[in-house]
Amino acid sequence: MPHGEYLTVLDMAKEKGAVGTWDILKNLCPEARLVRMRELFIQSLPWHNDNVTVLNFSLVLQCVSDRELTSFIIEEEGKTALYFPSEDAKKLHDAKARVGKLQSEEAMALFSLLPTYKREKGGSDEAALPQTKKAMLAFLGKQWRETGDDEEADMLFDYLTGSALFPGEEKLLLAIFKEATDGSFPADRLSRHIARLVPPGIKDCSLDRRIREIARVLLNGWARSCAESSISRAAMMFRSCQPLLELRDRDSLPISVAFDLQHRESIKDAEFHAALLELFDSFDDWGNSIPGKKSVNYPDAKRAEISISITLSTVGHFPSEELYQKEGHKYFEMARDRAKEWRKKYMQYSLYLKLFVHGEFSPKPRFERFDEITLMP
Repeated sequence: MPHGEYLTVLDMAKEKGAVGTWDILKNLCPEARLVRMRELFIQSLPWHNDNVTVLNFSLVLQCVSDRELTSFIIEEEGKTALYFPSEDAKKLHDAKARVGKLQSEEAMALFSLLPTYKREKGGSDEAALPQTKKAMLAFLGKQWRETGDDEEADMLFDYLTGSALFPGEEKLLLAIFKEATDGSFPADRLSRHIARLVPPGIKDCSLDRRIREIARVLLNGWARSCAESSISRAAMMFRSCQPLLELRDRDSLPISVAFDLQHRESIKDAEFHAALLELFDSFDDWGNSIPGKKSVNYPDAKRAEISISITLSTVGHFPSEELYQKEGHKYFEMARDRAKEWRKKYMQYSLYLKLFVHGEFSPKPRFERFDEITLMP
């Protein structure tokens, strides 16, 4: 049975307009394509052209996928697709898992070849190929999050936190960790890796600053994973704490570095969440409530994004654009006024407000408005 559309490296090269690359690869077998594409990536590095190297990196990864999935790739009605008999479903699943691991190994090998700096005409040095580095680290972060193999996850985490990465680019690395550790990241893996960061007997003041920063990002991600879990997953979340507790006991400390960090961050998160509950209560107060589904996202420890999604009933009304605009602006201004009052009380936090109005039968918003909530008039 077909398993959906699939883009080979030739499809990708053609889609991206890399006609020269397509011409080089078209007559090669999958293994030879990978070898040649790897060479093209390395040859492009001295140009310091991020657009070229980012594209070449994605094509290298696709060559790995093509090679491992070649027995499942078919041409179907002029398009490429994956095909497998039902009895081969597990073989395809295993092949896809192998693809991810081999792509990670390829990415790490190529990352080690990237230049650290490039010399400008004025004689100064600046970081080389920042977008390429970002793309490669983002891929490794995504694979760290998604792999079902704990050994591979450990390998990727050790690599991302290790000394192999370029010095002076901690902000890029922290951004990758923040992006990877959203609420759906496996909490038990985060907990285990937080403990893995802290060597036996090491106290907070002895830790490298970069390691402390990474630990804080991971702890925030761990807290989000726990906070967004349903009651049915509560047992798993308690189990995910075990490495932190073991770390505390192993080092014979009053409280471990990682657990202490988690404790402090959790208190801050709880205080912030409790403050936001007051704002949500105000949306239903004041004698004139704001309807709709309300949700909150925490992009930072002291920043929240509030989203209000209203489905406007058109019963008894002509569903005109004017109606959606009028009701949308009305409810947005009501919500903004209450958010400003809330910020006067909680000036230490920042707030961003988003409001959408949908029709009863329109999946896309018919009205949307966004604003940073400030105390300015």
